[in-house]
Amino acid sequence: MPEEAKPRRGKGEKPGIKKDAVVVSDFSFDPEAREAEEIVKGLLNQFTQKEKEEAQKRLIALLDGEPALEDRLLEELKSRDLMHRLDAVILDIIHASQYLWEVGTALYGEKGSQRVRWVEAKLYALLDGNVGTLIGGLRQRLTKKQDQLTSTQKKAVEKTITYFDNHRHMMRYDIYLEKGYPIATGVIEGTCGSLVKDRMEQSGMRWSIDGAQAVLAQRAVVKNGDWNDFFTYYINIERDRLYPTLDHRATVYQKVA
Repeated sequence: MPEEAKPRRGKGEKPGIKKDAVVVSDFSFDPEAREAEEIVKGLLNQFTQKEKEEAQKRLIALLDGEPALEDRLLEELKSRDLMHRLDAVILDIIHASQYLWEVGTALYGEKGSQRVRWVEAKLYALLDGNVGTLIGGLRQRLTKKQDQLTSTQKKAVEKTITYFDNHRHMMRYDIYLEKGYPIATGVIEGTCGSLVKDRMEQSGMRWSIDGAQAVLAQRAVVKNGDWNDFFTYYINIERDRLYPTLDHRATVYQKVA
């Protein structure tokens, strides 16, 4: 006879029969030869501090060329002792290409047949690591008598020369491509739209700096899936703030009990 159903299970009693769960993980990787010593050291946590430091991921930063952003980034990395891991600060190729389009439009017109071909050639020069040669070519355009550039054309060329000259340390695109680094900030632009614009720029909204910062900080926590960890951290720091000593906490707990 089948066992009679119980209204509720006794203490420690398990329901039914256990079933297996099947979990599948799909990932890609670049295969490399590995040695037994590496595996054993990893399993036994025997890597030296130097080996751990060498195994740390390198850091790269993609910026839009604003000097204040680069300065702030370097200050933050120095304060966190992370400068040794910074491998590149990269100028977003989209921002760089906008200056080329501006010059191309000034020289050949917005619908000129040579405009796209000129920009294409200069983009190849940038990506091949020839930013210095590109800057030199633009300077020659300013001095060639046969070109006779207008004031508007000169302004566009001079603006681009200055911008590229100030950022050439961030425009080593041939090296970045060889290392497989990203050179555009599309992911960040999308994040800004999702994190900031979609929340802060709705109809009729007005924000103070402090209010906007508070909302965006919490929105970032939620977007990153860290809400539970954050709230645990918040509870702990509030407890430490209100009851800073162990004796104080014990006294409060006794009163509550």
